[in-house]
Amino acid sequence: MIYAANLGKIFLTVAIALGLISCADDKRVRNYPKFVESEKYAESYAVYENEELMEKANKNNTSIEINLKKQRLKLLVKGEVALDSPTTTGSKKKKDINDGEVRDKRTPRGTFRILEKKEHKQSTIFGKIYKGEEEVYYGDRRKYKKKYDRFEGVEMPYWMRVKGPVGIHESEVIVRNTGSNGCIRLPAETAVKVYSKVKEGTKVKIK
Repeated sequence: MIYAANLGKIFLTVAIALGLISCADDKRVRNYPKFVESEKYAESYAVYENEELMEKANKNNTSIEINLKKQRLKLLVKGEVALDSPTTTGSKKKKDINDGEVRDKRTPRGTFRILEKKEHKQSTIFGKIYKGEEEVYYGDRRKYKKKYDRFEGVEMPYWMRVKGPVGIHESEVIVRNTGSNGCIRLPAETAVKVYSKVKEGTKVKIK
């Protein structure tokens, strides 16, 4: 079975090969106004980082802003953009890989606060189910009705809970459209930087 953890890498490789994005998208962006105004802004995997502002950033002067339409996350320092990263948020029509049912898993809009931070986090809902040593199911454990021996939740490093089961976390699966079960996924390098600059109580605006 090919798990979702590999799909982001496959998509990126294919997209570059087909010319949908360029290798330049992997480089840091220097001219932020020009980048934001470009037609490729919402499609790009590029990350903008203002090193001067990132040095000034601390857990008391930052906030987060997430644009669902453009699938971008910004780390703000006193209202100025210090970092702008691609993200993948919840899908309106998320197809269950087991029963094929399509469900609304959109990320909630609104203004929230980070409720919990956990560097090493495993999902209590999504993951692998084992009977003995055999993996018998992958997905939402609440939908598995048979007896089993062990549940292994998917890894969600640099977890920042926003509302209920929805949080911001590191993921290998970053695509330029919605695709998660509600969480806000970030590339590994971005996730650790955002995590280090926020605290429980940091403002998160999702629009």
